[in-house]
Amino acid sequence: GEWRHNPLSAAEDDERPGPSCYCGRAGCIDTFLSGPALARDYALHGGDNVSAVDVAARATSGDARALACLDRYERRFARAIASVINTLDPDVIVDMGDMAETTSVTEQHKRSVVKLWSQYDQLKAVRNKRIYAVASDIFVVPGPRMAQAAEEFSRMLHPEAR
Repeated sequence: GEWRHNPLSAAEDDERPGPSCYCGRAGCIDTFLSGPALARDYALHGGDNVSAVDVAARATSGDARALACLDRYERRFARAIASVINTLDPDVIVDMGDMAETTSVTEQHKRSVVKLWSQYDQLKAVRNKRIYAVASDIFVVPGPRMAQAAEEFSRMLHPEAR
């Protein structure tokens, strides 16, 4: 199966039963954690119908509604991935978010991700300060920059091997 078609963990009252998913179910992770889901959430909370890129740009400009939308997105992501992370207890956590179309939102996202994970100090990665938020497209868009991505990962995961 696909992780994104599991129900959102610890769904809040206003998230149940959740949006309809193309797989035929409602409330799948994918209906909360994708570009279209971000845009839909923005519209549902009083914003106009714009793309996820536009929501990110508005957040960069300080739009309170867009910032609240990104905050909901980050909290939903943390809940969605928590069961996987708690089961595996990894040495390193790398969040490769897809909301990185603008640099300032990327930096804000990186800080938010580290802050969200810092409350889970029972995890090895948190105790050892090995939480990384990576929002660069070199990691998520295949292409000729694969060597650059591998080098970046190496520096991140093995800082002692400069």
